[in-house]
Amino acid sequence: MVYCVEVSARSFRDLVGVCESRKNMIPIMADASMPESYAHMVEGVDLVYQDIAQRDQAEIFVRNMRHFEAEKGILMLKSRSVDVNREPGEVYAQVRKELVSKGLNIREAIDISRYAMDHAAFVVSP
Repeated sequence: MVYCVEVSARSFRDLVGVCESRKNMIPIMADASMPESYAHMVEGVDLVYQDIAQRDQAEIFVRNMRHFEAEKGILMLKSRSVDVNREPGEVYAQVRKELVSKGLNIREAIDISRYAMDHAAFVVSP
């Protein structure tokens, strides 16, 4: 089952439309930065996949990994959302360091800028 968390009302309406045709997706209108607010709607999380445009997206990712005790995680990092003035590579290094300092193991870090400008993917485990 895929639990899809969205905070924006407009985007949530679009998400509901997508979920209607995909029976393995459940839309949840909530703030991803507060997993305790929607945890009662979620069962057995194996993987946290996060793709949000927030300055503190790494912190939010760690919070969800810990709260749901996920075995794996994928953080789709938008470097310009973290800091528009720094080079993406610097932001990637900062986020890598933050994830490791919070007890996550980086299994893979992939610069995906050729698909999405200034983005990277971090595959992690606890």
